[in-house]
Amino acid sequence: MNETGPGIDQIWRDYSRKATDSQLAVLAALIVPVIVALGWSASRELRVPSWWPAILVPLFLSAFGLWGIGDRELRGNELDRSLLARVCWRLVRALSVLLAVLCAAAAVGVFMRYTIGTWIS
Repeated sequence: MNETGPGIDQIWRDYSRKATDSQLAVLAALIVPVIVALGWSASRELRVPSWWPAILVPLFLSAFGLWGIGDRELRGNELDRSLLARVCWRLVRALSVLLAVLCAAAAVGVFMRYTIGTWIS
C-alpha cells in the first residue's frame, strides 16, 4: 500500500476476492434482465428509452461479478487451464473493466446533466 492508500484497482480486487462464488454469479447474472429490457425496448421504439440511466447500476454490478469470476478462474490452478482458456478469461476481465468504466462515465454524465443542467448555456 502506498502513502495515499489503495487504488481503485486494489479495492475492486479485494472486494471481489472477499465475495463468494454465489455472490459473484448473482451479480454477473444481472446483465440478463438488462439485455432483455433493452431488447424489449428496442422492439417497441426506435429512440433511446428515457429509463436508460436505471440500467447503469445493474450493468456496473454485473461487470464487477464477471470480473471477479474471471479473476478467480485465472488465479486457480494454472495447470488445468489451456492457453485459450486463460486468454478468454483475460478478455472477460478486460471487457468487464471497459463496461464498468463506461457505466461510471455515463453515471457522471447523468449526474452532471441533472445537477448543472443548462447553467452553462
